[in-house]
Amino acid sequence: MKIKSLSCGIVTEHVDLCREFYCELFGFQVVSDTEWYIHLRSPDGEHEIGFMRPNQLTQPSAMHGAYTGRGAWINVEVEDLEAVHRKVMAELEYVELSPRDESWGERHFMIRDPSGMLVNVMKKIPKTGHHSHLP
Repeated sequence: MKIKSLSCGIVTEHVDLCREFYCELFGFQVVSDTEWYIHLRSPDGEHEIGFMRPNQLTQPSAMHGAYTGRGAWINVEVEDLEAVHRKVMAELEYVELSPRDESWGERHFMIRDPSGMLVNVMKKIPKTGHHSHLP
């Protein structure tokens, strides 16, 4: 089976702030914008994300509650991690994880978007040594 696309949606009270966050930091474009839902697409047209206000009666009840900020993350792979980090440091007050190299082949840092979603900003680097996550 070939997957033609994959996107995600986040239920949040902060739809407008999320639009600004992803458009300003990563260059996303607005595809659809209503009072209750916004859909964004990356500059290359390959990646999409949506944000919906809670308690939309036209949507299934499983989609009514706002995201609580735990148990999920988004990976955003970028070409110039240091440039994105500089931009983040100029605009945001808090970084969850400062830039660091991981043995499994990733340089990354983590921030939270206005919905509370953890965003892992990363770029691939050569793997080094053993990278088991088992205790």
